[in-house]
Amino acid sequence: MRALRAMLLGVLAMTAACAQHVEQTPADTSRDVTTQREFDFTLLADRNAFVEHDLAFKTTVGPYGVYEVTGPLPWLDGPLVALPDHGGWSLICGATHFFSNEKSAEAVSLKLWDSNGLGALIEGSPTGPVPFGACTDAKDDYGNPGTSAASSGAATSSGSGTGTGTASSGSRVETPRVAHLAVRIDPPPPVGALVLLIRVAAEIAETGHNGSHEIEKVCCSGDGCSGDGVPK
Repeated sequence: MRALRAMLLGVLAMTAACAQHVEQTPADTSRDVTTQREFDFTLLADRNAFVEHDLAFKTTVGPYGVYEVTGPLPWLDGPLVALPDHGGWSLICGATHFFSNEKSAEAVSLKLWDSNGLGALIEGSPTGPVPFGACTDAKDDYGNPGTSAASSGAATSSGSGTGTGTASSGSRVETPRVAHLAVRIDPPPPVGALVLLIRVAAEIAETGHNGSHEIEKVCCSGDGCSGDGVPK
């Protein structure tokens, strides 16, 4: 009886240890690590690298991928990306506004996130709501992927529709590492809102504009979106 009891206690201890290990593991290590660091949301292969949670891809218009918020916690679970041992800058490029008719809608921030522990690679400048039938411009936001949100605050910078943009300061990446990319929206927009994404990059050589000053306004209504700058 004592031997059986000891065996059962041992099994329980092993189970608890395994559960604790799983809880503390930041990423699924069975997934392949890619060296691709830039992702374009108008390209099917790049969109497929991100698993949708409370977001549904609707269409592309011009350089934008258009996503509809379908639940309370919208985010995109992205790939494991190998970052280089030299410094660089991260990028999230979307629109200056999202579309919603909800009066409760408030400004949000699009974040390129590393779920492996570094936190926000880039936290975009505020993206405010506009009603359906309105139009919006493109926007670039840059940040330093070596800046830890936990120790130094989120790496933020702003680039308006002019496409000029500014880069935030921060410590550079010193050693090779693997980032588990995610796109987060904080706070979550109302269900039914349309959010526009152009591309994200875990590491680019240098900052600068992403051509957003050359992109026509995009306008969205209940009938869809158009990229000619003319409200539908």
